[in-house]
Amino acid sequence: MFTGIVQGTGVVESLERREDGSARLVLDAGDLPEGGSLAVNGACLTLALGAATGTSRFEADLIGETLARTTYRRAATRRPSQP
Repeated sequence: MFTGIVQGTGVVESLERREDGSARLVLDAGDLPEGGSLAVNGACLTLALGAATGTSRFEADLIGETLARTTYRRAATRRPSQP
């Protein structure tokens, strides 16, 4: 559970579904500091690709169970989210 202070917002760029039931969530996380954590809609995500390379793009892999138990399955692109 995320218990930190929200210090910014990001934008969902895409939710790319995969045949195995998982998905890749792509966000523009804004100015995410190196080593910073990211909570999206209340759930913490692990960086798969992006911010560590010095860009604001943040990519996280979501397994089927995460999609089934959260609102990620209904993520709309280009809508603000809280990193």
